[in-house]
Amino acid sequence: MPQEEPRAIRLTFSYQRNKIELTEADRIAMNVPPSDQIEATQSVTGFWLELRGADERTLFRRIMHDPIPYDQEIFSDQSGEIVRRPVASPYGIFTVVIPEIKGMETLTFHGVPAGGAGHHRHVSQEVARFDLRPILREKGGYRQ
Repeated sequence: MPQEEPRAIRLTFSYQRNKIELTEADRIAMNVPPSDQIEATQSVTGFWLELRGADERTLFRRIMHDPIPYDQEIFSDQSGEIVRRPVASPYGIFTVVIPEIKGMETLTFHGVPAGGAGHHRHVSQEVARFDLRPILREKGGYRQ
């Protein structure tokens, strides 16, 4: 019996400030590392994505670095020390690779909305939600 290729989906997102949009999805043959621990996330800070089923049950979680830079480290003109300054209008793109899991319907990102100075001290919450069902129905890639 032939071994089935591992199935994953590479998702490309664009962002401007807190607005995140899914712009592209491609099925790829790739092994994705196993899920991070799926546990209650009340009173937790950080950034992660979740794949959820129709019943909102979390099927997969990936803890990740926040892809939207709300501040940056720069050298101070006066002291030469490294200081953090807010980014006036963050924008850009990022990609994630997720496993193709039977029953998944939704991808959610969790983080601290609005960013800004000290945003890492606040509790994370859902900041974006994407319906994966149209992507899963596509035979090839998805383009917005």
